Amino acid sequence: MSGKKISSKIAQPYAEALIELAITKDQLEEVTENIKNVSLIISASSDLINALENPLIPNSNKKKIISNIFADQINKITLDFIKLIIDKNRVILLPKICEEFIKISYQRTGITIANVITSIPFTEKQYDLLISKIKSLTNAKRVEIKVEVDEDLIGGFTIQLGSKVIDSSLRGQLQQMASYLRT
Repeated sequence: MSGKKISSKIAQPYAEALIELAITKDQLEEVTENIKNVSLIISASSDLINALENPLIPNSNKKKIISNIFADQINKITLDFIKLIIDKNRVILLPKICEEFIKISYQRTGITIANVITSIPFTEKQYDLLISKIKSLTNAKRVEIKVEVDEDLIGGFTIQLGSKVIDSSLRGQLQQMASYLRT
């Protein structure tokens, strides 16, 4: 079993526990925004990740670091949850737990996440059109798009909706033609 699957299997129960707590407290939307914020800040700071993952730094100090950074940005439920993750020595999984939490939260609230890779940035009109098209394809109430620009695509874009990939890129079309010609 790969490390990614193992971390997902460990992260998922933590994410589900926070989902259930947030629902019980009627704060799912707020906690989801908190977790998105935490995920963004952690992924942007290698120093923070290194400090949290450093076994030589006591958990009490790690919790102080988290409190100092997030006390004014996230609610008590989310802050206490992160402290629990630190106490359980699972802080190395925090980015994965955040990812799993957001995925589960979006599933429960009918939000579809679309990962889009494009060769050039979209205009606002193209972006709105893409959201509309994805909504009609998935019957989602809301669509959240994560856009990544990859100039190697040459032209077009790819959309990943869960396990389904829609590839309208020139690179993808060339790969399909090459595969077809080899058979």
